[in-house]
Amino acid sequence: MQRTANPSTTISTALSVNIYAVIASAMVMAVLFAAWTSWSGYRITRTPAQIRTLLDVRVQASESHIYLEEYLGGDSAESPEKILGFMRAATQQLAVLEGSVVDANTPPLTDADQRAKLRQATELLNELTRLTRVRIRLQGEGAAGSEYDLRFDTAFDSFLESCKALEDDLHAESVSALRTFILMQTLMTLLIIAMFSWLYRLLRNKENKESVIREEMQATHAELLKSRALMQEHNLRQEAMLQLTRKAQSAIGVEQFSHTLLTSLCDEQNAIAGMVWLSRHHGGLEPVARWCTHGSTEDSGNHADGLVAQVAHSGKAASYATPPRYLRIESGLVSANPGHVMVLPVRYQSATVAVFELAFIESPAPEARAFIEEVLDAMAVRYFMFSHSNTDVPADDGTASNTTGNTAGGAA
Repeated sequence: MQRTANPSTTISTALSVNIYAVIASAMVMAVLFAAWTSWSGYRITRTPAQIRTLLDVRVQASESHIYLEEYLGGDSAESPEKILGFMRAATQQLAVLEGSVVDANTPPLTDADQRAKLRQATELLNELTRLTRVRIRLQGEGAAGSEYDLRFDTAFDSFLESCKALEDDLHAESVSALRTFILMQTLMTLLIIAMFSWLYRLLRNKENKESVIREEMQATHAELLKSRALMQEHNLRQEAMLQLTRKAQSAIGVEQFSHTLLTSLCDEQNAIAGMVWLSRHHGGLEPVARWCTHGSTEDSGNHADGLVAQVAHSGKAASYATPPRYLRIESGLVSANPGHVMVLPVRYQSATVAVFELAFIESPAPEARAFIEEVLDAMAVRYFMFSHSNTDVPADDGTASNTTGNTAGGAA
């Protein structure tokens, strides 16, 4: 007699095959989504470094333009080598973006349109360098107002516009990558939810299935909201840093630049007082900016000692609670002592080029300190150029750079 297959065994085998097929398909899709999400995350992390490099290029080209005009105007403190040095530094930074010079912190551009704009900016910079050499050679021969002046100004404006267009493209790419990253996380979350829903539909009864799915969806929704909030916070932080950098880069001279940067940092992070020290390449620290919300501090001299000098020498930040009567900030109604002080070095190529000292009512959050350190790292190249400038920094008497403080108050 012929034996027939057990129906329960057949159904169990088919169910197992279906479950394995769904799990395998879900795993393949999860791997694909994870790979795409990783690529989007990499795009998010690489574009800020490329944007900072472009900002450095624009700053260096602008510095070269300023010093060239001063040199042609008869300023003996400036030299052709110094002017052309800024041009060479800008060319070096563009070479990093192109990939011909390797920089571990700045990946090269890969998009074809962006590389085309980069080549255009490089050609304009080469033309600027050539015109700079011509104008220097023609100094004293009626070059002012000549055809070379007009050609130089036109090329300089075109170069800045080209850099700005490339910077806008990189910013748009960063925003697009951020959106893609969030979308991929959402799709992966929905995929996981769908897989669990299907498995529970096969293996659980209706009541148990609804309860488990509800709990899983609530947990997944909370994780999704948390991830979205983190991404939004990261995006806002990058936006704030870019806006602060753009605001500071328009300043001319170390005092104006430092005062603009210090004021913006104090306003952004709720610091009540601050001071900036510039490390000169020939040795020593000089105060170049100070700021106080409700009053002005006493003149602390033209040279730093104690903790500021120690931080400059060691290159390590210091953060401590202030002792009583360390510093008193007064206004017409209130009088307060800072409760916490941070002293942060600005490092470039393993050397301290500036020191920032900030006072707070209470200890700042770790996110605030991380933001300040990131901004100072982005400004390291600018302070390096200031510290190696031949122009002496005037002594700070407490009145020139402390323009935002009130006249009432002082050191306790």
